[in-house]
Amino acid sequence: MKSNFLISGILYWALFTILFSGAIFSRSSVMLSESFHQLFDSISLTFGYYVSLMITKKPDKKFSYGYHRLEGISSILNFFIIITGIILSVFITVYSLYYLIPVNGFYGFIISVVSLPFLTVPLYLLNKLKNSGINEKANFKHNISDTFTLFIVVITMLIIILIKNNLISIIIDTVSSFVIIIIFIITAYSILKDSASYLLDRSPDNISEIENGLGVKYPGAHHLHVWKVCSHLTVATLHVTENGDKTLNELTSEEKSLNDILNKYGINHSTIQFEIKK
Repeated sequence: MKSNFLISGILYWALFTILFSGAIFSRSSVMLSESFHQLFDSISLTFGYYVSLMITKKPDKKFSYGYHRLEGISSILNFFIIITGIILSVFITVYSLYYLIPVNGFYGFIISVVSLPFLTVPLYLLNKLKNSGINEKANFKHNISDTFTLFIVVITMLIIILIKNNLISIIIDTVSSFVIIIIFIITAYSILKDSASYLLDRSPDNISEIENGLGVKYPGAHHLHVWKVCSHLTVATLHVTENGDKTLNELTSEEKSLNDILNKYGINHSTIQFEIKK
């Protein structure tokens, strides 16, 4: 599956090169904004591939939970990459409008159409990885927005060809560029929301359901804390109050039963502390 990341990254770098060349020939602000967006997504995918390699490393004494936190860091990096792309896109769009730079719709249309396969293939590859982790999910969201915005570029260039009016073409180019910028902002917010959930150790939405599931069989269970280290590792700590007459074997059997219940809710690492009933 890591090869999907690698192939997608290579295609994205090729896409950036094509779109940037097209933006120079067509003098289109929307195409130049799109090319910068692909540049930052190429960087994101390259880093994402590195992260996918790192998180497979086994935990050691210094990193007892392994390198899973890199997922959250990578996703935050994706967010700031998009923000940088938004700032540059706004600057380029305003600059082009202010100086009324004419747009060559013919070059823009041809190059944007040629660019489409370089996005549709990664869309297929990243779709297979979207449930593998937060980093994969973030890059898949990138790709969906990229595909949609590239179609906007294609349609914009086609309209400019048909209109054949410099001033109206510049206005349409500017409006399309700002539509893409709004889509970037929505994507950035979605990625930031997912990243914050992991980095702030947010409890899952079904925490009450887990507590109820434990309480049915073990009413002494309390102070349950659940959080995700990453999309692959969900951790829990739990206190259980029991009678002092239970043997070690009985407590060991109870601990196994508690872990079985937690595992049903996707918790794959837990620390259970038994307490004597006062």
